[in-house]
Amino acid sequence: MRAPDSPVREDAVSELAYILGLLTEEDFDWVVSNGEPVQLAPGEDAVRAGDPLSPLMLVLEGELESVSEVPGLSGWRLPGDLLGPIALVDGGVAPATATARGPASIFVVPRPELEAKLALDIAFAARFYRALAAIIGARQRAAAHPEQHDAAAVRLAPPQAMEINTYLADGRLRRLLRRADHRDVIALSGADLTIEQVARVAWHAASVCVTEPARERMTQARAVVDRLAAGETPIYGLTTNVGSLKDVRIDDADQPRFQRHILLSHAAGVGPEHDAEVVRAMLLARLNGMARGGAGVQCTVFDALLGMLEAGIHPVVPTRGSIGMSDLVPLAHLSLPLIGEGEVDYGGRRMGGAEAMAAAGIAQPTLGAKDGLALVSANSASVGHGALVIMRAIDLLAVADVAAALSLEALGGHATVLDPTIDTVRPFSGQLTSAQQMRMLLEGSYLWTAPPTLAVQDPISFRSAVQVHGAVLDVLAAVRATLETELNSTGDNPLVLIDRDEIISDGNFHPAGLSIAFDTLGIALAQLTSMSANRVVRLMDPTFTHLPPYLSAHPTLNVGLGVLQKTATALNAEVRLGANPASLDYLPVAGAIEDHATMAVEGVAETARAVDAALHLFAIELLVAAQAIDLRDGVTLGAGTGAAYARIREQAPRMTDDRLLAQDIAVARGVLDDGTLLTAAGEAIGRPLGATVRPRPSGAGSAS
Repeated sequence: MRAPDSPVREDAVSELAYILGLLTEEDFDWVVSNGEPVQLAPGEDAVRAGDPLSPLMLVLEGELESVSEVPGLSGWRLPGDLLGPIALVDGGVAPATATARGPASIFVVPRPELEAKLALDIAFAARFYRALAAIIGARQRAAAHPEQHDAAAVRLAPPQAMEINTYLADGRLRRLLRRADHRDVIALSGADLTIEQVARVAWHAASVCVTEPARERMTQARAVVDRLAAGETPIYGLTTNVGSLKDVRIDDADQPRFQRHILLSHAAGVGPEHDAEVVRAMLLARLNGMARGGAGVQCTVFDALLGMLEAGIHPVVPTRGSIGMSDLVPLAHLSLPLIGEGEVDYGGRRMGGAEAMAAAGIAQPTLGAKDGLALVSANSASVGHGALVIMRAIDLLAVADVAAALSLEALGGHATVLDPTIDTVRPFSGQLTSAQQMRMLLEGSYLWTAPPTLAVQDPISFRSAVQVHGAVLDVLAAVRATLETELNSTGDNPLVLIDRDEIISDGNFHPAGLSIAFDTLGIALAQLTSMSANRVVRLMDPTFTHLPPYLSAHPTLNVGLGVLQKTATALNAEVRLGANPASLDYLPVAGAIEDHATMAVEGVAETARAVDAALHLFAIELLVAAQAIDLRDGVTLGAGTGAAYARIREQAPRMTDDRLLAQDIAVARGVLDDGTLLTAAGEAIGRPLGATVRPRPSGAGSAS
């Protein structure tokens, strides 16, 4: 046996990459949420032969020596390998001992959690077992024909490797490492930034640095720019002007002035302004894109921009002006302090960009060829903002399940709509997740034993909640995958190709996938809020509830919660109006050479407003459901819904006489924004609910 030192086929993929290539983004989220990284010292065993019921263990870093008495099972386990796949299938013991050769890290998902997931989520199980079968088959072939395989590093080659998008799988593998990494400092590599990390930087000012390989790539890319800028070949934005002036030659001596003019001319946005948190997300997204090397920006420019982020210099960036074909306008405003222009928020004070840079001790770099264009030629405004919107939407979907479950108890509805058999005959991943979550929230509820209020079946907004919530979950997973791919991509035009020593014009500035994804999410959210608004109205109708009208404890002198129907309807209308696809609205510009656009920034902004309105709507639904439950006197709530009900009632007591409802809405929204309602419900059912990172309390009330 030997340590791994020989090359692996270029068309082969690691075992973990293959698994991640088959799983959905929601599956991926589950793996990360339910596992923990474990550090191993040199010589420490990750697993010993004969250990019963091994958990799911994935090698993240380092090398493990696997020793077994069974022929063919010994070897080396490298980053991306799975430990004990056969034991995962047959529930038996680990067939080999795996020992860390040096410092190593593995990612462990406990066996009970994995077994429960496989039993409850049929679609996940199908994808997971398919991956295991391919992995076991590859290992058996390697053992049977060692002369044809690198015994040090068994990898999956075609046809299995061709079943997956290897770029996507590699990106997920990198992000798994990052999402399992809880270190305080976030190191930018350009390839593995996650939306959780964007949220940590934006909302909690996590520190940021750049990896050495990324810095080396930027240095190499800059050398390509400097060489070609001095040549005679016309290159868009490098030796020529931009837009319809693309045929105008720029002399090398004029580059500093020209690059400055790019920032000044493109800073043409109008207010209102983005919040500082969104600006921080934009800065981080642009820095990560530059770290890939394709921008060709000077390291001094990169470092100054990074210094602004670290120092808390937040440029004033208007929300209007981008048409989504590179976020030229907002990114120009974002970069103005680098040339001593624009306004910023620094230390809670509004001041000029030059003043803030001097106060923070950050030298203004001298822009060279392509620097100004590199600063604006990306979609970092929509990508950075979009990452925060998705984080809030993750919470929103968890809140939706809690609210729908509590409303079902408020109605006295049919628990049969949550029968697991319903999900097995229609196994969409999102539906399975939502249904299982609602069953857990309602564990111990009176609904499972009491006769329903309505004889036959409940209104669709109650009966089909998990179907709608599940569909939105599936959409959200796809949007996340799209955004994280964009976040870790190069969207620059022109693009620096280091290996080919070239700069080429390209179309990567066109974020069609991102724009379509957020437009789709906006439409999905309108379905979500429509269900909630209908439940609010139904819960106030005695025909459905057999409770007093408007849930008034004393209808003679009180209106009760009736007017909340109007607010709920208005919020739902806001979401529906915002669901009009932004990507359909554009006009040709720049002499018609730019004859298509995505309006991605506006699409993200519309979705942000929809998430904000939806959270208000669910706050109202929770208040209405809690009041209906109070009027039922003494019903037993589920473990999770009971915890959510208690958290609402801590802030908004039972309503006996009319009072100022706006205050009740505000406090109910508050426990959604600070995460305490989801935390209480999640702890009650033993399952984390919602996002892992949330805004600081001062950011409450905004979907960012």
